[in-house]
Amino acid sequence: MSESELRELLSRIDELENRVYLRMDYRERSLPGPPATQEQIGEIEATFRCTLPEAYRLFLSIHNGWEHWSGDVALLSTEQMLRGQYAQRIAQWKQKELVRGNRLVANSLVIGFSLFVGEQIMIDLSSRKGSEIVTWDKGEEEHFPDFYAYLINFETIVKQELAGDLLA
Repeated sequence: MSESELRELLSRIDELENRVYLRMDYRERSLPGPPATQEQIGEIEATFRCTLPEAYRLFLSIHNGWEHWSGDVALLSTEQMLRGQYAQRIAQWKQKELVRGNRLVANSLVIGFSLFVGEQIMIDLSSRKGSEIVTWDKGEEEHFPDFYAYLINFETIVKQELAGDLLA
């Protein structure tokens, strides 16, 4: 996957999501963030003691977060991962899941989060390659080999929504 391929995919997703939101009469718009600096990306890696997977690192260099990625689920900016309401809620959620014995959540970097519907997107830092993406929705998990595979799947779902397969 090249930077241009990722940019094209993200552009398609943005256009598709906004079409879905219009069709559903959802008031918000899909809002990709500006690029993250190498310093911001480095702060995430230093704080969470990890090396971000290549595809996700490239995503951040294109969009430092994305509000209304999927409804109220946000792909978090570096700032949101480190400080503020999202960081606090993620810490609380991870602590609660750790008490429940959920090691996946404890060993993951949360990169997408909903303050309302309970959907999270994580990088499983304990996986062999350290690049597996896991979506977690009230205990239901879906695994993807990397961030790019997650994005391809997400685009497919949004296309299905537009085709009427998933819209109510």
